Amino acid sequence: MEEAEEQDDTLGDKRMKRKYEYNYQRTIKLSLMVLFILLLFSLISANTIYTDAAETMKEEQNSTLSFGYNFILFIDWVFVLSPIPIIIFLYLKFGREQEFPELNTLPIYVRDISEIGNISPAEAAVLLDPDVAETGLNKVISAEIMELIRLGYLEVIEKEKSNGIKSDIIEFKPVEGKDINRLTPIQRKLYEFIKYHLINNTFSFEEYGKKIKTDNQARNEFKKFVLGLKHNINKLLNEKYIDKTGLKLGGIFTALYGMIFGTYFISSLKPEDTSHLIFIGLITFLISAYFILHKKSVLSRWTKEGRIAHEKLKRYKKFIEEMTTIEKKDIKDVILWEKLLVYAAALGVANNVINSMKIHYPDLIKNRITSYLLIIPISFEILESVD
Repeated sequence: MEEAEEQDDTLGDKRMKRKYEYNYQRTIKLSLMVLFILLLFSLISANTIYTDAAETMKEEQNSTLSFGYNFILFIDWVFVLSPIPIIIFLYLKFGREQEFPELNTLPIYVRDISEIGNISPAEAAVLLDPDVAETGLNKVISAEIMELIRLGYLEVIEKEKSNGIKSDIIEFKPVEGKDINRLTPIQRKLYEFIKYHLINNTFSFEEYGKKIKTDNQARNEFKKFVLGLKHNINKLLNEKYIDKTGLKLGGIFTALYGMIFGTYFISSLKPEDTSHLIFIGLITFLISAYFILHKKSVLSRWTKEGRIAHEKLKRYKKFIEEMTTIEKKDIKDVILWEKLLVYAAALGVANNVINSMKIHYPDLIKNRITSYLLIIPISFEILESVD
């Protein structure tokens, strides 16, 4: 009986033990499943967080890149458009004429060129019109040749045709023994040009004009002479008369702009991405270059001395233009009339002097020297018509 009870106890213990082991294993399995589920969830959550973080970083990066691109594009546009405000600034700062108190005290008329100073006909012409080398070269040459005759460096030779009638062609002969060092550079250049192109010891623009029509070498030589003459005329407008600060600064800016534009926009960037910038840049560069090369007066202005001389010359020209209406006539000497005629030719109003002489002093027209001086501007116009 006791043995039977012990066996029942042993059997019960075994059952309890198996039941415990079963529950333990089940608990372990459940715990592992829960842990696996938690791990899987953690991995999914981590991946989601990483993805969200990556997208956020990408958006921030794109935003940064977009800001940088827009900023660079803004700088590019400022650069390609910069020539226009720069030219406007240089004009406002260095191109507008200054006002001086002395201008308010100038008389209505200036009656004698000596009131302006000891200036040559070419200097008078360029001080009145700074572009005269391009727009009125014939006036300068005519006036300076007339001055060479008046000063005795050239002699006028009158030719006759075979039938004894006077020829319309005016010829010049250099006078020997004269000191050419007393001449201005432009007068000396003209004198030497005539001296080195003599035909039978005389020179005429009509005959030389015929020559350069058929002789290419002579035509090229003449073109070289004209370019040198223009250079000498433009040199008269030195720092004494013209302030070229704006023009110099504009030239430096245009050169730098052209170099930067050429190397950066055309060489470095993709044309398909910046074609509009390149086009606008070329347009603004050409505008800037146009003002520097062809509209120099916009970025330069008269100095005080130049402005006063310019205004006096305007009044001197006005006096010549209105000579026929002025009641009082103070010019009675033929030498003074000849000098007046020389400077009137330089200023483009020689006909006014001629008309006034015909009205008030017709006897002076009969003077041989004066008569020749009246023909010289016409002589040079014949040569001017040669291409």
